[in-house]
Amino acid sequence: MRPPAYTAGVAQLVKQLFSAGVPATQITVGGYSKGGMMTLIASSQIQNPKVNFVNLAGCGVGPQFGRRFRRVAQRIGPQIQGRFFLSMYDAEDEISGSYDAAISQASHTEFREIVLKTGEGHGLFYTPQAFWIDRVAKWAQGQDVSE
Repeated sequence: MRPPAYTAGVAQLVKQLFSAGVPATQITVGGYSKGGMMTLIASSQIQNPKVNFVNLAGCGVGPQFGRRFRRVAQRIGPQIQGRFFLSMYDAEDEISGSYDAAISQASHTEFREIVLKTGEGHGLFYTPQAFWIDRVAKWAQGQDVSE
């Protein structure tokens, strides 16, 4: 399944939560790597500035992933909406980097980007670790997150 088709399904599920009376502030959509990029696409389909989004190392950089990310960001950037916790990534990550190219075009967003310095690169999120899970949980609860 291609990412836009998958994210359309995620957007439909979120809209079902809205219909069931769940407040947007109580909904969090998140993903890691390609799934993190898909949170960006989902936000452009959900179109609600109060939904929380968590992105773990999902902004492609370099020759292999950077061009694809920039194309997606350019295409959907103006439609991005949500309370974003984007680009939590490791400084040594050679696959993922800053989400600034996408978020700079967005409207109705709250944006936090944290660059972690663990030396684990893209593999940082392979194993649950309290220092990043706690930040994700705080963000999902509507709290601010600091570096």
